[in-house]
Amino acid sequence: MGKAARIFRTLGIVLLSLIVALYVLFPVTMGLIASVRSAPKLEQPPEGFTAVALKTLDDTSLACWYAPGENGAVIILVHGAKSNLASLTAHANMLREAGYGVFALTLRGHGGSGGRGNAFGWQCGQDVAVAVDFLQAEGVTRIGALGLSMGSEVLLGSAADVPAITAIVADGASQRSLADYLTIPENRSLWRSWTTRVMYASVRLFSGQMPPARTLLSSITDAKDTKFLFIAAETVEKEPLFGALYHDAVPERSALWIVPGAGHTQGLAVAREEYVSCVITFFDETLLAAK
Repeated sequence: MGKAARIFRTLGIVLLSLIVALYVLFPVTMGLIASVRSAPKLEQPPEGFTAVALKTLDDTSLACWYAPGENGAVIILVHGAKSNLASLTAHANMLREAGYGVFALTLRGHGGSGGRGNAFGWQCGQDVAVAVDFLQAEGVTRIGALGLSMGSEVLLGSAADVPAITAIVADGASQRSLADYLTIPENRSLWRSWTTRVMYASVRLFSGQMPPARTLLSSITDAKDTKFLFIAAETVEKEPLFGALYHDAVPERSALWIVPGAGHTQGLAVAREEYVSCVITFFDETLLAAK
């Protein structure tokens, strides 16, 4: 074999290795990471909150914090993937300062909750449902919710099935399944969607779980009496696209705010005054207007 042939062979091997790494190994690794539960971490509730332990229908234990409010309404707070209740402190304080009660929910496979979830929250709809059951047993009739990242997608996916939540703020929502990803027309080509397909297939393989049958878009449109506020980060390419998709599906009962210069779920940090005003006004108008 001549020198030129050896060079071309080496380049071919390198190119093939790069293609395999990019289109197979990378998405499979992402799927594996998404399937591994975060390290268990039992957290003590901050001042004003009481620790609440719940059990879901499949006997999964959930670690939660609860603080009743002053205006009769309670907001369920839901964290993002690989996160925990501590990440919700700033949002909890914002809501409590406005007079709202707060129920901070740790999803299965995260923090101090049991079970095995994944980074897309496929099995977490029942976690939201049991939180609502708890609040209704406490006599709460005005229930809203605010989710960050994965938490926002879990809430949107639960909207049609848990109508007691009548107002949802979805901060950083995009997709949680291949079906969600493909609701954006430009994502539907095999070339563009290949790595996403491999990643979600890997999550199914490694977690042993199936994605929800209902897409986020269909849950939003089927939740006939629920109001939505979609918050998207300007610097995260997919968030404004999905935010616009969801808002345009139900424009008569939703609003979209694209936070200038913000990173993923960083709206409260980079534009605090506007964020507080937007979120609190939304909840005031949807939960308290008929009081």
